[in-house]
Amino acid sequence: MTTNKQFNTYKEGLDMEALREYCMEHGERRVMECGETLEEAGEPAQWVAFLEHGCFKYMVHNDEEGKDYCMGFTFDGEPLWQ
Repeated sequence: MTTNKQFNTYKEGLDMEALREYCMEHGERRVMECGETLEEAGEPAQWVAFLEHGCFKYMVHNDEEGKDYCMGFTFDGEPLWQ
């Protein structure tokens, strides 16, 4: 069984608590459905978010190949960005 401890190791040691608290205080809770898009590639980012529960998958579409590729994951308690 794979756990999230094997992913996103570059985030180890980062203290994101102040940013998480800001999001919780000033943001809004949003429930996303599987496959729903948060941001589009090439567009200015509009969101700062933390994942409360679940898994978020970052996908990119390669127009030349006509394929989608997974570029990363976010897990419980982690910020959403890549």
